[in-house]
Amino acid sequence: MDADIDARFPAYSELTSPRALSIAETQALLGPDEGLLLVLVNPEATYVWGVSRERVEWARAETLGDAAMTEAVNRLRASLTSAGAVRGGQDVDPLLFAGPQATPFDRSTAHRLYTELVEPVESAFEGKTTLISVVTGALTSLPLSVLTTGAPSGSDAAPEALAATPWLIDRYALATLPSVSSLEALRCHLVADPALRRASDRKSTRLN
Repeated sequence: MDADIDARFPAYSELTSPRALSIAETQALLGPDEGLLLVLVNPEATYVWGVSRERVEWARAETLGDAAMTEAVNRLRASLTSAGAVRGGQDVDPLLFAGPQATPFDRSTAHRLYTELVEPVESAFEGKTTLISVVTGALTSLPLSVLTTGAPSGSDAAPEALAATPWLIDRYALATLPSVSSLEALRCHLVADPALRRASDRKSTRLN
């Protein structure tokens, strides 16, 4: 039965049982204006890959193991949301109400994550306008749009300092995928002609 499903519905098979892609296959799936950022968080360190059609870069963030990454992400999330704020019996975001933030956004931590996770491989994204990210660990709960590409200046609590801050979202249109292999399934379904949606057919065309 599995073999029959694979033969008749290859797109479904790719979604439910994705296979790992090679670097060359991944590059062939990226558009000319796209870059892929892969962040793998391990207990001892974090490994980062930057991939585009033309280049591949990788780096190891020595000081950002799983515990340090979780601490940094939690510090940033503390100023973005608060699950403990309750009004009318419902959890609400305190930023919806007037008044100063209890916890100013930590731009130093946001910039540190950028310098250790994105900047070392950013040469692979030169000239690209869209950055697709695949992240693991605590980073799955943090939008990369809040990372800052410049060192902080002024007070984190000052609105004018925040307004002048350069953010990663200013540099790229950001998209997030659950895995690199899901890029293959996504591109497979975007093919207009159903007869060409078999990933194996499309892939051989691209790589040849």
